[in-house]
Formats: sequence, structure tokens, C-alpha cells
Amino acid sequence: MIEAQENYCLTKVTTRDNTYLTRVPRQERGLYHKKFFGSKRGDSKLEAKRWRDQIGQQEWGKDRWALILFIGKTTPFRGDWKAVYSYMYTVQGVLLGWRVVWREEGENHAKLFKVADYGRAKAKKAAHLFENNKRSELRFHNHTFPTPKVGDWITVQGEQCLIVNVDEGCSDVPPCEVIYNTKTPTNRNVVWRKGQWQWESFVNLGDYADEIDRLKMYLKFFKEGPGIQSEPI
Repeated sequence: MIEAQENYCLTKVTTRDNTYLTRVPRQERGLYHKKFFGSKRGDSKLEAKRWRDQIGQQEWGKDRWALILFIGKTTPFRGDWKAVYSYMYTVQGVLLGWRVVWREEGENHAKLFKVADYGRAKAKKAAHLFENNKRSELRFHNHTFPTPKVGDWITVQGEQCLIVNVDEGCSDVPPCEVIYNTKTPTNRNVVWRKGQWQWESFVNLGDYADEIDRLKMYLKFFKEGPGIQSEPI
């Protein structure tokens, strides 16, 4: 859990040169993302964290981003945000092309734009164009589908729930983690099935003493949902 807390929103892409991919959720849909390549002159992980926090504060505001980080760092269960991204694909230091990676319909996909086929400049341009088109395609939602966002209140089988995490890019309507307000706030996963939100499963929280305080902090931050009162802390 300690490693997961330290690397929240960071993914180590390669072991050899300490390259990190960092992602920040947008207020609408999708992610900001950027890769930081390891070098002898700087700490790529530290640079990635600084960029993550800078973009996060610009997108969400300083206080709300701090809360989002707190929630992510203290949650033992968290699905990875799924994004579309591209990177330089090398083998033993030789650039073979640009690789685009994405997740669709529950499966991982990749497409390589080879320098041998396109040339260096055109391979990079083609990869970025494909990346943008694929991201737009995955973001497209039929108007009958809801677009869940962190902080929204939804009704799940008669229970008013607060969305605290959205697993981006997994399906037309991404699954969410929610909390519902009882005397002991509890979080569960929900999915969109047959035109309505339904419970998926309980989150396996383990024996973390700070979990209830974490959920109460979220309820306090978003104050009260439709028709319910959050407990005083």
C-alpha cells in the first residue's frame, strides 16, 4: 500500500531508464497525461509529481486537488485510470517507431507506427493523429448514457450515493466507486446496467482505521446530497 500511495497517478513505464507516465483526471471526461524520461541531470519521478500537482491544481483548484490526492493515497482499492497514450518505441537504443496504447471493451490494445514504413517525422505524426482520434472515439457517448463525474450524486437502487472515483475509458459508461451516507459511511462499486446504476461489489477495505474518517471527509467536502444530511465530523 505504501508504494501505491507514493506513486498515486504515476506509472513507471520502463525500468531501464526510469521513465514515468503521469495522468490527471479532467473535470469533464478524459485525462491529461505526460511522460517524463529518466536522465542523469534530473529526477524523472520528482518532475512527474510536480507536473501532476501543477496540472491537478489548475484543473480542480488547490483545496480540491489536495483532497483528491488524499483520497487516492489512503484508499487501498483503486482501479487504474485507463488512457490512450503514445510513446517512442525503442529496442536496445534503436528507435523503431511510435507506439499507441489504449484499452477498449475490457482489453488492452497497441498499434506501432514504424519508422521503416513512414519515416521518422511521419511516423510520429501518424501516431499522434491515431492517438487523438482513438481518444475522441472512446470519449464518444450516446446521449442516453450518463457521464459520471467525481462529486456527482446518483441514485443506486433507491440509495443516494456520492461518486468518488471514475474508472475512465473502460466502457460506454465507466464503473464508479461511490459512498453512501449511513451512520457508518461505506464505499462500493457501481456499474451501469440495463439503463440504471446497480451495485457491483463491496470494496475490500481491509482493516484501515482511517477509512471512515476518509469517507466522512468526502461527505463534508461535498456537503450534502439530494435529500440527505451528512454527519457532522
